[in-house]
Amino acid sequence: MDGIFTKNANGVRPDNIPINFNEAKQIAKDGGQSNIKITEASGAAFVLKEIGNAPSSGIAGNLYPFDETDTTAKGMVVDTMSDTTEDTANRITEEDCEELEEDGMSIERYNKERLSRLLEMRKVMNELEEAALESFGQKIAAKRENAEREGKEAAISRMEPKYAAIAERLIQADLPVTESNLSRIAEAVKMAGEAQFMTDASFSYLIENRLRPTVGNIYKAVHTGAAAKRTIDSDALLQLKNDIERVVSDAGFEPSEKTMQEAKSLIESGIPVTAENLAYREELGAVKDAFETGKVSTAGLTESAVATLKEGFAPKDMNLATVINREEIRLSGTVESLSRMRELGLEPDIEALTERLEDLKLKERNASKSALDGMMDEEDLKELFEKTLDARDAVEEAGEPLAARVFEARRTITLSEISVTAKSLTGTGRLQAASASYEASATEIRKDLGDSINKAFSGIEDILKSLDLEVNAANTRAVRMLGYNSIEITAENISEMKYFDSQIETLKNDLKPQVTAEIIKRGINPLETTVRELSAKAHEIAKELGTTPEERFSEYLVKLDRAREITAEQRESYIGIYRMLYSIEKTDGAAIGALVKSGRGLTLANLLTESRTLRKKTLDVSVDDDFGGLEARNYEGLSIDEQVAKAYGTRIAEETFRNATPGRLEKALERLSEQGKTPENGTLENLLENLLETPETTDDASYRTSRLDNFRQTISGNSGETEFLKQFEQEDSAVNIRAAAGILAQHGFERLKAVNERKNGRQEKLELREMPETEHELRNELEGIHLKASEMIETLYSGAGLTGREAFELKEVGNMIALKTGLLRRSFYEIPLEDEDGILNIHLTVSHESASRGSFLVSMEGIRASGTVSDENVTILITASSRETEGLIKKDGGLVERLKAAGFKGVHTAVSVGRLTPTYNGDNNTESARLYTAAKETVLYLRRFARTGENV
Repeated sequence: MDGIFTKNANGVRPDNIPINFNEAKQIAKDGGQSNIKITEASGAAFVLKEIGNAPSSGIAGNLYPFDETDTTAKGMVVDTMSDTTEDTANRITEEDCEELEEDGMSIERYNKERLSRLLEMRKVMNELEEAALESFGQKIAAKRENAEREGKEAAISRMEPKYAAIAERLIQADLPVTESNLSRIAEAVKMAGEAQFMTDASFSYLIENRLRPTVGNIYKAVHTGAAAKRTIDSDALLQLKNDIERVVSDAGFEPSEKTMQEAKSLIESGIPVTAENLAYREELGAVKDAFETGKVSTAGLTESAVATLKEGFAPKDMNLATVINREEIRLSGTVESLSRMRELGLEPDIEALTERLEDLKLKERNASKSALDGMMDEEDLKELFEKTLDARDAVEEAGEPLAARVFEARRTITLSEISVTAKSLTGTGRLQAASASYEASATEIRKDLGDSINKAFSGIEDILKSLDLEVNAANTRAVRMLGYNSIEITAENISEMKYFDSQIETLKNDLKPQVTAEIIKRGINPLETTVRELSAKAHEIAKELGTTPEERFSEYLVKLDRAREITAEQRESYIGIYRMLYSIEKTDGAAIGALVKSGRGLTLANLLTESRTLRKKTLDVSVDDDFGGLEARNYEGLSIDEQVAKAYGTRIAEETFRNATPGRLEKALERLSEQGKTPENGTLENLLENLLETPETTDDASYRTSRLDNFRQTISGNSGETEFLKQFEQEDSAVNIRAAAGILAQHGFERLKAVNERKNGRQEKLELREMPETEHELRNELEGIHLKASEMIETLYSGAGLTGREAFELKEVGNMIALKTGLLRRSFYEIPLEDEDGILNIHLTVSHESASRGSFLVSMEGIRASGTVSDENVTILITASSRETEGLIKKDGGLVERLKAAGFKGVHTAVSVGRLTPTYNGDNNTESARLYTAAKETVLYLRRFARTGENV
């Protein structure tokens, strides 16, 4: 055992003290008594949790990337997360983050369950990829070299030996080397040694409570204390001997003296002697023996703990029976790391990995399909959902020749129709044959296609030059695809092919399960919709569900603020280009449409000029929201060819917007210059090509590391925010958790108004002067405030001089607005009410039971009130945070008179002082005017007493 687990001379562990994990103790605290319960014990350290107090928010301050100030008091969180959340946070790496976001959705927008599922999918896919390599050792060597290049090896060399070994294993397993991971694995390895101290009482505890033999469970079993036993004399045991022997035999064991003694131990503990219990007792005995005899090494335990973490569980959930069972390791190829299996001389179970991946994909589909639950014709819609995804998969598998094969029908072909052709291209040998068709056609010149096709055979570069088209990757790909089907190579066909190809790529990238379900919910049949229309709608919804333009702009500005060795002139230039791309994204390509219509090229200089012109003129560039794709968006004065050019250019701008970072943009512009391109003649396609070929910079990597750290902090300490989101049926994504933290802290729109005043020199009102008369009017007025706030944010992003920190604050406010708008539908209202002392942010939750019954909750600075309404009767309980406020309210007594004046006959109120720990249960099934009236009068009365006194 490498000397890490020891006994004293008497074979007893010195600190083997029984602990009752369910016994609450009383300890003195602040002059009083508090109930404290032991919730976890690890060695000499105990985790104590105060019973009866609502969990406070673990999210504090502004988790701003690259913040150089001390974050101890304004960003660090308490480790109160659940095991599932904790392990998702601690096993996600920067590479995971990058790959998961390739679909256009930031990790901060995934709910916890889906993030955990997608993360596991990626890990399994990576293991399948590793298993396909000829030499697994080469993969490990490559990872080690990469780690050394990033400086990780240097850090490992300075660690304590036990942590260095763990860090090595984490790197091999593609898991982050964080302080949390290192300490939790080291602690789990240490705790595992307690298995050698198991007794009959420990075995009985595990068997009786049906607990798996994990590190945590065995540790608890060892320290729980001896269970009461019944003494069975020899005569009674002799009478039961035949029955016990039969059960022992049925369990597959020889009725030896050892097994009979084990059966006796079960009987004395009051546990049935069954085949299952005897088998488990034998397994636990094997675990104890393995640890006692030193058969389990520290290295083996470390590897198993890392594998457990990679699967998505805490290291203390490591199954010690699995650790000592080689056959179980082989069969659990989806859980254990492939490197461990190789070390044991076992081949990875590729079939098991593949089955696991398919199971995860099915779960992802079903999770999205559940959005159709309860809809009319639910079963038919779910069948449509499955058929749509099957058709989309067929399109993805068909490869590059598909666009050329159906090119002639590009404007009318539906998803159902194109999938039929796609399936014909995925048979054995068909794809390879299609891929070679262009090269084969070079020996057969078709005279009916004219001179241009003759030139094609002298090289793609020549034909592009003859058509006065740029020699770039996009045009070259289009010519090759036209050649697949011997389609005439003209400038118009090249343009059409590029656009049609981009539509098919959009279907592959954007028509994911979540988007498909949303399309069907909106009454659209994807199978019978044209590829043009469907790609447009899928792209639109994917953008709604994914990262917002403001979030991308915010990230860009934050990175730019941290860019090293950049001049003020360069900074302004890089902001100008990115603001242009942001404008194109927000206006559906208005600047591109204007250039196409005027006949000017889509050069960077022209786009910059046109986007500035449009911004200055504040043109209305909104588009028709009706579904209909390209033909429905019939831009005035644009021919069909011009519409195609405009739509394709917009797609290129969007992709450039997604891929541009300050560091990559700087390198891409340098490459353009080396290629003889200037803003006057360099195009968006040029810029995108060079961006995609430019690796990320150190600033990009540094930002991602900081952002991932902040993400881990956000999803780790959020018990209060997560419960709040759950009660109102909102996604528990990191974005919503941060937004919920701001809402619960009643931050309001102060940050937005402050940024707006600094930039525009004027104050904007985002508050109410009085409470509206009805709940419907309240909802409408708040929706208007949210809309105005969103427009302010968009204007600020479009303007000049925005810093990274300001952009980050605006992004956070924007996320709060989105959540507040969702909460309105659940009858939760954050009301910014203006009075003589300033703005008071009030929370009001209304729960409707019927037209005459319901309840409400009011929360404002220093006061909370809960009320119930039944017909003409109302009962209100008020809790103040200070004795002074309590005394003022009791002395005034005006709430009773106010409610009676509003028409209530029976009014009962009570006032107390204490901690404000509100719970929310908003609902909106039936609106009750009486209920809202009582809530409104309570708000108007209590706001006079807000902000008074010192908190108790």
